[in-house]
Amino acid sequence: MTTGSTGSTFPKWQLALLIGAPVAIGLGYMYWRKSGEGGDKLTKKKLADIKDKTISLDGDDRSRSSDAQHKDAKPLTGRELALKHKNDGNAHFRVGKYDLAIKEYDAAIEHCPASETTDRATYFQNRAAA
Repeated sequence: MTTGSTGSTFPKWQLALLIGAPVAIGLGYMYWRKSGEGGDKLTKKKLADIKDKTISLDGDDRSRSSDAQHKDAKPLTGRELALKHKNDGNAHFRVGKYDLAIKEYDAAIEHCPASETTDRATYFQNRAAA
């Protein structure tokens, strides 16, 4: 084994890497923690605003009110009816009523047009999760 110019078994560049990397990571972490404390913290009000504006990944939009749906008195058909059943299934799933959620997802699959392959895949995945 050869020794480096520092008298150890590691060359200078390896020593610098072994000592410098953890120090740099530690300093970066301390900077990140300090900038997070004095910066823009999320308050409960801000979190509530964000939560009201979010939608789920499968397209379940919670920001729409049910009053707007009642104003349109026309009967739902095809994709709209399937979407209604999916949203009802999602509501049952959230509260733990998995049997009812599965029935709603089955109804969504039944009413969804065969040409809407992405929607059908979502309904099958939701049913599998329930």
